[in-house]
Amino acid sequence: MPACSTVSLVARFCGEAEAVRLAKLYLFGDRSEGQMLYAAGARPRRHEDAVIARCQA
Repeated sequence: MPACSTVSLVARFCGEAEAVRLAKLYLFGDRSEGQMLYAAGARPRRHEDAVIARCQA
């Protein structure tokens, strides 16, 4: 579920203050996953350069 939908549901059922707290949590987060969220969407690129191709293998 997207963060905005989650925050709006929290606002509806738990109040605006809790929704603001949750939004800040999403915004600042703990960063424990690093770039993993973004890396999952990136496709590996194949390069014509032989050295780079060996590194990617």
